[in-house]
Parts: sequence; structure tokens; C-alpha cells
Amino acid sequence: AVAFAQNTFEGVVRDGQGSPIVGATVVVKGTKIFATTDADGKFKINAPKELPFSIRITSTGFKPQDVQ
Repeated sequence: AVAFAQNTFEGVVRDGQGSPIVGATVVVKGTKIFATTDADGKFKINAPKELPFSIRITSTGFKPQDVQ
């Protein structure tokens, strides 16, 4: 078995008016680690312990956004 150190990272994805975006995909760039936002736009993802890392948020009808 192989173990990797991870941090739980939580957030909320909102549009420009502050409304939650349901079903957005949040991906840790350079990995296959991802989560999908819930009905409140919330997500929880286990990200690599190595910092800094970036996430990419995508959703139909919105421009993809990268966040560090």
C-alpha cells in the first residue's frame, strides 16, 4: 500500500451575482483529483499536501477559471 499526505480543501463556487453554481467540476490541476459542487455550490476535495497547487473550475455556460 502507498500512502500520500493530503489536505481537505473546501469551498463554494458562485457566479458573478453570488448565486451558487450547481454541478461545477473542480479539478486539482495536473492530477485526476476532482469533485463536483452540490446544490449549494459547495465542494470538498482531498488535495495534495504539497503546496501551492491550483484548481480549475469548469461548468457549462461559464468560462473555466483557475485558482491557486
